[in-house]
Amino acid sequence: MPTPRIERSVNALRRASFPLFALLLFPVSMGACSSSSEDDSGPEGPSPASTQDPKGKPPATPKGTPRAIAAGSKHSLAVDEDGTVWAWGSNSLGQLGVGVAFQSATPVPVEGLTDVIAVAAGNDHSLALQSDGTVWAWGVNLRAQIGPDGPEAEPAIQRTPVRVAGIGDAVAIAAAGSLSLALLDDGTVHAWGQNTSGELGRGTFSPDSPTPEPVEGLSDVIAIAAGGSNANAHALAVKADGTVWGWGHNSVGQLAHDILREPSLPEPAQIPGIEDAIAVAAGTTFSLALLDGGKVMTWGANNVGQLGTGDTRGYSDEPVAVLGIDDAIQVAAGLQHGLALHADGSVSAWGANAQGQLGIGSTGLLRAEAEPVSELEDVQILTAGAYHALAATDDGVWAWGWNLNAQLGGDDVGEVRDVPARVWE
Repeated sequence: MPTPRIERSVNALRRASFPLFALLLFPVSMGACSSSSEDDSGPEGPSPASTQDPKGKPPATPKGTPRAIAAGSKHSLAVDEDGTVWAWGSNSLGQLGVGVAFQSATPVPVEGLTDVIAVAAGNDHSLALQSDGTVWAWGVNLRAQIGPDGPEAEPAIQRTPVRVAGIGDAVAIAAAGSLSLALLDDGTVHAWGQNTSGELGRGTFSPDSPTPEPVEGLSDVIAIAAGGSNANAHALAVKADGTVWGWGHNSVGQLAHDILREPSLPEPAQIPGIEDAIAVAAGTTFSLALLDGGKVMTWGANNVGQLGTGDTRGYSDEPVAVLGIDDAIQVAAGLQHGLALHADGSVSAWGANAQGQLGIGSTGLLRAEAEPVSELEDVQILTAGAYHALAATDDGVWAWGWNLNAQLGGDDVGEVRDVPARVWE
């Protein structure tokens, strides 16, 4: 059971009409939180089997209102009302958890998982949190991101879920690049996977580790997020007192510290100037914090307007406000785009838009200020992948952006979708 301190924080968010799922999803994001990833090797092209069920079976059907969603670099995840995990998109590295390699444009059930309450996605691996507090992982394991029982020999691909040993009391998960995180009910954060930039938060820059261990010096945490690529991930945590802490890669100020003196932080450091945060999201090289009251603060890279400040000037190593957002209840971050879910169920987006990832009905020009996502209302959950985004409503999951590897579902594999379309209903 959650400690009284964590339970009080969760109850406070409920009273503020902030969805409990936000604690479980950021970014996630790409992350998730949530969660937002970049694939260093570049996206793969559409497979000839991209619109087939991976096992050639008649397609199953997700049930009811989605509980949770997550978006990776080239794949997507959702949990239906029965607690079944559904996956679609790229599957060359086992991201879909169905035991075979073909990608799928149709949501397919992940093998062997029930009673799931949250999911998270890194570049090419996936996590699921069950209601009993256990965490399960599948996908590529080249940097130990699957955990102690992940495959070590090449090609190091885990095509069906395995339990992450040593975690039995998690309340939230996050993933990015080759990094995995779990928030435990005692308010501590455990990390495993790649540690090139200190993203495990253990005070060192190596080696990678398959063993979940506590991030140094963190307690009273109520929300987590992870962002970045396989080579430069960073992580964020919100404490019960509203402060935000970050660790990992800081090349363009994504941890809001001086990039020359501290290009990476191997243990958590406080993000200055934020004292009333309730959630966070992490893009590849930028970060977002949702404040109590609905404003959104952001910091890091801004070369394509991903900070939403009305300009594209370099980067910011201190938090600045996203323009025009004052009633947000969730935030999400992709490779170079940000999103906010408003209290009325609408969504706004800003940043890169070459692949239609803003969902505003056009592609090409970036947006340095938030604009409404087209044809989308009554959204309950929001998440972003590298070049795409997902939203959950009472009647299903919606997707938009680049469908190169079927991560949007549907029959337009390889195409750009600049307005949301339903994945399931």
